[in-house]
Amino acid sequence: MTTILMKREHLILILILILAFMLRFYGVLVDVDFIFREATYGMAAWRIVDGEMPYRDFFHAQAPLSPFLLAFIFLIFGVGIIQARLFLVVFTTFTCFMIFLVGRRNDYKKGLLGSLVFAVVPFSVRYGMMAVNDFIAMTFCVIVTIF
Repeated sequence: MTTILMKREHLILILILILAFMLRFYGVLVDVDFIFREATYGMAAWRIVDGEMPYRDFFHAQAPLSPFLLAFIFLIFGVGIIQARLFLVVFTTFTCFMIFLVGRRNDYKKGLLGSLVFAVVPFSVRYGMMAVNDFIAMTFCVIVTIF
């Protein structure tokens, strides 16, 4: 009996992760317009790929972690906004899974509820599909620290 319930709860988790991925992936396909911050981060990452360093060769008003992360993505997958957005869709889905792991320590259903809330909250969905990853990186770091 317990194994049947666990399989059902694993299925629910898989469905939540698929939902989180599809909500963000659909946004990447439909919402192809840049926002200003995406262009700023993308340009800084492109300059890093070209060998320049922020604050020495060019000015970037944000923290340097995001442009370096985007530059790493650009080195692996090529320079493009779709590549950066798709990486962040996967990263956000993984963050949803980490929220489940943290919540599961207390109660399995609380872990499922926490991951479901993160999967469907509009703020998380919107920023989880844009190449501006400050919010997602901060959320991920907090979750990993708690875990």
